[in-house]
Amino acid sequence: LKASLEVDKSQQRANKIKQRMKQKIKYERRNRRDIDMIYLIGKPKQTKLLKPYIDVNTSPFSQVIPLFASSLSHSSQDDSSDNRDLVGLTFTEIPWLLNSKQQNKPLAKLSKMLWPQRSDSLQRIFAMGYDSLQLANKIPAMQNAPYIRHFGQTGVLKLNDDNILTRSLLWGRYYKNKVKQITMD
Repeated sequence: LKASLEVDKSQQRANKIKQRMKQKIKYERRNRRDIDMIYLIGKPKQTKLLKPYIDVNTSPFSQVIPLFASSLSHSSQDDSSDNRDLVGLTFTEIPWLLNSKQQNKPLAKLSKMLWPQRSDSLQRIFAMGYDSLQLANKIPAMQNAPYIRHFGQTGVLKLNDDNILTRSLLWGRYYKNKVKQITMD
């Protein structure tokens, strides 16, 4: 990571100057500034280790590098107090695992009551099954009218021109001790 951000080169330049100068020098390491964003692919524990490391190796003088991640990096099972290091991380997620307007809240509450320890992967399968059941009678209408969308628990579902079901996920962002749904432009 230090090599990718070229923080190591900044450190080497500072060391060279220190060797040539007789005075004590204060300096801040700097990262390269041509990085538009970083996309992380990792499990929640890996992301919790990597995100703070990126933050520490980013110069306080440069603009904040936006960090994005896949849904793999988010877990609805994690304690919110453990997410302080993830503040600012933006990730994709299905409505079922993100407290969103699209989430079926009564069903989510019932599901949590019946299966409080269910893993994220089993919750994803549950949401997929729920959407499949809802789509069973809706597919013919979607074939006849391609503008029809299904706002399901796994995302916004639609049929493309080849009758292949596609979906769009929601975006979430870690704030102080919460995850909130956001709208991306």
